[in-house]
Amino acid sequence: MSYPAIYRFVDRVRGVSPTARDFSMSVADAKALHSEVTKLLLTLEHMRDSENKNNTDSAATFNIGEKIELKGGSF
Repeated sequence: MSYPAIYRFVDRVRGVSPTARDFSMSVADAKALHSEVTKLLLTLEHMRDSENKNNTDSAATFNIGEKIELKGGSF
């Protein structure tokens, strides 16, 4: 996947002088950036949900133990 609005934004921010106090962008650029960030976040959420579903399925299949005990001794 290509995200040109994100790359444009990063390039513009890198090009801003360290002494600059303000940064502005057009409404069209802001909407494009918003759209791409939203797509990335939705994709991340979908991937996490599918990973959690897969982990839950495998835990039920392999009958993982329920009790874990850790001893640190004098530590």
